[in-house]
Amino acid sequence: MKQILLSLFLIFSLSAYSAHHEEGEAKNQFQLLSTYEIASGQNPQDLAEELMEMQKNQESYGYNNCGVYRHQFGAMRGFYTYCNFDDMKQFAAVMKKSIAAQSSDPSPVQSYASHSDNIVAVLERNLTEAPNYILNSEYNFGPYLTANEQLNRANKLYDVYKEGFGACNLTQHRYGPEYSFYIVCGFNDFDDFAEKSAKADSIYEKTLMDEKLDIKIHSDNMLIKVMD
Repeated sequence: MKQILLSLFLIFSLSAYSAHHEEGEAKNQFQLLSTYEIASGQNPQDLAEELMEMQKNQESYGYNNCGVYRHQFGAMRGFYTYCNFDDMKQFAAVMKKSIAAQSSDPSPVQSYASHSDNIVAVLERNLTEAPNYILNSEYNFGPYLTANEQLNRANKLYDVYKEGFGACNLTQHRYGPEYSFYIVCGFNDFDDFAEKSAKADSIYEKTLMDEKLDIKIHSDNMLIKVMD
């Protein structure tokens, strides 16, 4: 099954700041986004509790902050996790501690059906808190476009989402199974979503209906917050 990174989201580039970094340094420029599909017959709450504990451990290894979201609407019935970090040196330090911790339990029982990881770069950040719900929209553009042409199209779409939803982030693939752009927007509840979605649709109709966007793949997932 195709895994959606929000991944959450993931997901998700939610801003949180770590006290051990000096003022003025770039923060939360990257995210680790992971998906965990609920296995057939599994109690979702058991997996949720396992992932919340895992994310607390991830923070203790050195990520700036981590969180968990759950499927509400979209492709995969599962959980979406995120962890923010500043640069690849921080990522390397976290992985060193994580691998050392895993060595104490080399054969854990896998409690989920499938799993994926993506590292994304944060290009634009206006979503500074973890909302109750997120809309995670993935866009993959034609391979005949240059990198800058793909970025240009992603920015055009992002502007529509940002004006419609008010608080959104734009991220781009760095490492993992998908070469895509991700637009993540927050909303409070589905009444709020209906209002913001209608506004975004109106802006799209006025500004992009005649644009050649070269979208190859598009998908949406709505997620509900479990832990931030």
